Amino acid sequence: MQYAGSEDHVAHLKHVLETKKAHELGQIQARASLRVRGASVVYAQAVDAATRRYEAQVQALRTQLLEDLTAELRMLRENRDGVTLLRKGLSRAARTHRAVPDDDRSMPEVPASKVPVDTLSSVLVTNRSHRQKALGLHRYASSQAFKTAPAPAFLADDLAEIAVAVVSKRQRLATYPDSRVSTR
Repeated sequence: MQYAGSEDHVAHLKHVLETKKAHELGQIQARASLRVRGASVVYAQAVDAATRRYEAQVQALRTQLLEDLTAELRMLRENRDGVTLLRKGLSRAARTHRAVPDDDRSMPEVPASKVPVDTLSSVLVTNRSHRQKALGLHRYASSQAFKTAPAPAFLADDLAEIAVAVVSKRQRLATYPDSRVSTR
């Protein structure tokens, strides 16, 4: 025997269970979308923070490179203009002691690719006798006179070519005794 209200009761229970199921599924989907949105926000913040750190490091590197290049250009300009301590000392010694003969330690012709960068400072020093150098640099210790910043790697080839040009000019000047006078 069926009860007349049992179908309504079953339909009502079925409706309640379906409503509860739909509500729980909606909550699960809402939590999932909230977690996905939260994860995407956290991801975006992490990407932004990493991008800011990267840009700060790039800016610091650019600033450091600019400072290094500026210092290198200033040093090269001072060397070109002749206002460094070393060149002042050597030019003073050269003016007062022209009769002292040069050393016979001339450097051989070397291709630009074979000249190491750290020999540039030694190439820039003239091949004068130790006595004449001491007269020119009597106020400066040798460790003070030769302190220069290391050259950046991208300037190595240019500096090597400059060093080779200086060596070859000195060799040419050494072969002509009358041409020791400055040709600036």
